[in-house]
Order: sequence, then structure tokens, then C-alpha cells
Amino acid sequence: MGQVRKLTREVVGNIITRSVDLPSAGPETLGTCPLCGADVLEGKKAYYCRTGRDCAFVIFKKIAGKRITTSVATQLLEGKTTRKLKGFKSKAGKSFSTRLTLGDEGKVKFVFDD
Repeated sequence: MGQVRKLTREVVGNIITRSVDLPSAGPETLGTCPLCGADVLEGKKAYYCRTGRDCAFVIFKKIAGKRITTSVATQLLEGKTTRKLKGFKSKAGKSFSTRLTLGDEGKVKFVFDD
């Protein structure tokens, strides 16, 4: 019985002194906010600035009925214009395709090819 206690103390001591790197439980950063420079995070309905209400930047996950993926949001945050995306719906219910970009004020804009 004494050996079990000794072994238990030794194992517990090793665990206590050992440093373990645990994965971050917080949300993953997608990029930098174009308005204030803080991190942009993924929420349930939008990609948003970490500063919250102090900054108005947001990319909604659904725009004109189309789901905006993290890869599209990342492209926008990098200052890129997306490729032509299908599946948008107008208010009248008509389907359309367009490219997306971020305007100077941080709002998502449609880019229609002429």
C-alpha cells in the first residue's frame, strides 16, 4: 500500500510541475479590422470587430440570402475583391451573381461586371 501512495504522489507531482500548452478556447482571429485595426472574430451571425460596440465593423454571414463563408470574409479583410459568387437573391426574389469588396467605410459592396 505504501508503494501505491508513493507512486501516486510522484505522478501527481509530475503533473503539477509539468507545463502543458492547451489550445485557445477563444474565437479564432480571421484578420484585421479595416476601421480600427483590432482583430476580427467569427460570431454566430456575423464576423465582427473584437472591440464590439466601440467599432461598427461587421460582415454579416448572410447577405442577400447568400451565406458568406470564412474564406470569403478573409478575402474581404485582406482588401481583395472576391471572385464572382452565385446564389444572391434580390428583394424581388430574383437570383443574381456578383463579386464582393469592402468599401472605404468598411461596408460590403456588390461589384457588378459590366
